[in-house]
Amino acid sequence: MTTINRVQPDATLLRYSLTGNGLFSILTGAIALVFSTPLGAYMGVPPLVLSVVGVSVAVFGGTVYVVSRRSPINRRLAALTVMVDIVWVLGAVVLIGVFPETMTSEGAALLAVVSGVVGLFAALQSVGLRSSTASST
Repeated sequence: MTTINRVQPDATLLRYSLTGNGLFSILTGAIALVFSTPLGAYMGVPPLVLSVVGVSVAVFGGTVYVVSRRSPINRRLAALTVMVDIVWVLGAVVLIGVFPETMTSEGAALLAVVSGVVGLFAALQSVGLRSSTASST
């Protein structure tokens, strides 16, 4: 019996960017959780906050990674991932720009770097979603 692997046309960018996002989120979440006390002191954020954020980000990352491994990729979940990434970036902008006293300047810089990576993944995933839609029509 022959099996057919259902792969979406041009879904490579989408798959790679989702995979990268998932792995980056798992790693970032694990670091925030494991090093919540020293990282919290560095960032000026209570360790409990970093622990909660760490667990949440790691769970998100695991979910995104699972989405990236499915064939075909669930486009709704991929689009939802883009939206969640955008919300993260906008939240970081508000936190850094409107509430700068909530963390140290080093903490704000670290959050800005992480949010830049998240924004890059959102952009790549968005392009991947568009290009795989255009190719499959």
